[in-house]
Parts: sequence; C-alpha cells; structure tokens
Amino acid sequence: MKKQNIHLLRTTAELLIKGASDTTSLAELIRELDDVKTAFESDPTLASNLSDRAVHLEKRESALFSALDGNVREDVLVALLHLLRHDSLRDLSGLLLHVERQVLERGTLSIAELKTADAVSKEQTTKIIDLLKTTLKKDVVLKSSIDPKLLGGFTLKTEETIVDASARGTLNRLKQALSE
Repeated sequence: MKKQNIHLLRTTAELLIKGASDTTSLAELIRELDDVKTAFESDPTLASNLSDRAVHLEKRESALFSALDGNVREDVLVALLHLLRHDSLRDLSGLLLHVERQVLERGTLSIAELKTADAVSKEQTTKIIDLLKTTLKKDVVLKSSIDPKLLGGFTLKTEETIVDASARGTLNRLKQALSE
C-alpha cells in the first residue's frame, strides 16, 4: 500500500473517531464500517464497479448511495465518499483496521470477533456482549460473521484470548492428539 494511501486512511480514521462522542458511538462506527466492508466483499461486482476509474465519478457516487440505501451514519457516508473520490474505496478494510487500532489505543473499548457456523440470535449476541463486558471490564464491540467451515459451534477472539469451540477445531485437536 502506498504511503499516500496509508496517510489518507489514517487521517480519515482520525476524523471519524473525533466525531464519535462516546464509546457507544465508537462501537456503532466500527459495526457500520464492518457491515459495509462485509457487504462490499460479498458483492465483488459492486466493489469492482465502485473502483473502476473508467466509470464517471458521479455514477460511482450514485452507485455507492444506492448500495448503502441510507443505512449508514452521515459521517461514515462522507468518509466513504472521500475514499471513493481518492480511488481508495477498495481499501475499506484498511480504514476499518486504522479505526480499530486507534480505538484500542484509547483503552476504553474492546473489539471481539465471533464466528459461528450458523446465525446467532439477538438474545445470544446480547448475552455474549454482557459476558465480555463483565470479563473485560470495558465496553465491547462484537463483530459477528458466519463461517460454515466451522461445521458447528463458534470461535471468539478478543485482544487477549481466542476461544475455539467449533466442531472443526475439536476435530483438528483430536486429529493432532491421535497423531502424537
């Protein structure tokens, strides 16, 4: 990644974080960026069209508005448009990474990643967040995704710990134990 691009992502992240007034806003910011990143990754055609310099900028902006369908905060939309205008929207993962690093440096918020084989209910998500808040003694952003490769169960990753309670992980541990 070019130095110019890293600077763009870092300063965009800084501006987004400055606009977030509290840990709840920071958590929402991370969730929204993660949701947008996931949506773009699941639609390679959209990501490609938004990054295609042959397509006029106004058409790419219009496509971005349509794709987001009013489902993001204004500050996130402005940041995405800024990246689009600088041909850096394909680096959305980098922006999210910069935001997460800067938030973690503050120490007021923890970021956890939950991967499950199947969808998790809102009640289960709430219980997991409450448990993590109690354990980590700070607010938590839970980024969830479905990974059918797990076969069943879940993996949970925080800054300090990785819990692998997946069927695939159990099978791998059993295989390793049997080969020793």
